[in-house]
Amino acid sequence: MIPRLIYEVPVQAGAAALAAGTTEIRVAAELKVKESNRISTVAGLLPGFGAKVEELPDGLLAEGTTLVRDAECIKVSFPEFEDVLKKLLVEQEGGPSLLRLGK
Repeated sequence: MIPRLIYEVPVQAGAAALAAGTTEIRVAAELKVKESNRISTVAGLLPGFGAKVEELPDGLLAEGTTLVRDAECIKVSFPEFEDVLKKLLVEQEGGPSLLRLGK
């Protein structure tokens, strides 16, 4: 099934950069030999989002949190963003430590 998810796995890995704990993507070796090595490319990009990444022979491990810089710019289109996000994070185990808002 995983080899059919050539577009979904990079999106899932991106979400992993924002998720608490470790996300494991396995049985995805075929994604290394498609038009490009999607596993390697994604593993190279995720640290830019604050994730710790380990590339595996058949997938990757990603552990992430994120820092949102210049969060005040979000207020232009979604003024309630910070309050809504904090409420969602508090409802999850781990709470607000999953996200840091900074300048």
